[in-house]
Amino acid sequence: MRDSKMPLLLAAAVALTPGARGRGDGNLLDDPSFEVSKSKDQFGLVFARWGGWKYEGDCDFRVGEVARTGKHSCLLYGASGPRSG
Repeated sequence: MRDSKMPLLLAAAVALTPGARGRGDGNLLDDPSFEVSKSKDQFGLVFARWGGWKYEGDCDFRVGEVARTGKHSCLLYGASGPRSG
């Protein structure tokens, strides 16, 4: 008897969990294809809604022109001994 109600309870819990349902045709990320760029800030970041770190070496974040779905991409440029992420 208890086992027969378990799938029903599990389905109800998933249906009532916030965020468990699909968001329709919206994206999960605010800027999934790096389209909102900005001028370079003091940390070297060039995207308004994306971040990263420059650990060491000569490296840069740049606006790339090779894109999959939008018009831009994030280009991680490294000249000598770069470590970024």
